[in-house]
Amino acid sequence: MVPQAYVGNTYNSADKKQGFVSEPEPMINALAAPNVQAVSTAEILGAAMERGEYVYFRSDMHWSVPGTYLVYEEMAKLAGQKPAAWDDFNNNVEEPFLGTLYRDYPTQYMVDNPDRLDLLSPKFNLEWRRIDGVDSYHLIDFLDYNALANDRYTVYLGGPAGPWTYAVCDNNIDRNALVICDSYGLAFVPMVTANYGQVHYYDPRYYDYDTVGYTVKEMIQKYKISDVYVVIGDLHSYDNDFLLYQVSSQLGD
Repeated sequence: MVPQAYVGNTYNSADKKQGFVSEPEPMINALAAPNVQAVSTAEILGAAMERGEYVYFRSDMHWSVPGTYLVYEEMAKLAGQKPAAWDDFNNNVEEPFLGTLYRDYPTQYMVDNPDRLDLLSPKFNLEWRRIDGVDSYHLIDFLDYNALANDRYTVYLGGPAGPWTYAVCDNNIDRNALVICDSYGLAFVPMVTANYGQVHYYDPRYYDYDTVGYTVKEMIQKYKISDVYVVIGDLHSYDNDFLLYQVSSQLGD
């Protein structure tokens, strides 16, 4: 569960940085099943902010891509994988970047301190497939440069759309993974492709059984998915029924 950028930036502006926390984490730790490993994004990102690292956008609600990478490193290790190095990816840098917070609440501070958007992509060949019917799909661009200026974070895979997208990677790896995410997972998904032959992702808000033709549980079985990652902004995790009802109902019995 990733704390929102405004929480991180409030913490980052404090004179004394100590004890960055995420409200849902105690609940997750208490309720997690034995085969679920919870990662404290607050601990990882808080330590990075104390080191002066750039882990949150100042003008957008999301974490930065370097912040995403720090959490990817830890989650890959817990899954028994060797994380890819930052330099193992191509990186197209866009700057200055002024995001959705600037669009809705513009300030001179944001103008004077614009963000940087790192667009990481794998160096090997892969196909990004978006399901559009039962056992059918169309290819999509990994970086969709049609995204609006203030919403450039969604250039990844066309944003948090659905109902289901997956990558077929030319990396000679047999193991497959699923990432359950909202928009906070968009930058995370391409990093995981370094460790799996297929990487599937879906946003529970946009999953549609009638289009996909399979339950999420059936998709996990159909594509022989062995590892499941969950990367969601903490606002969605406890402010509504996003996690408890949508994900649990979609997974089935």
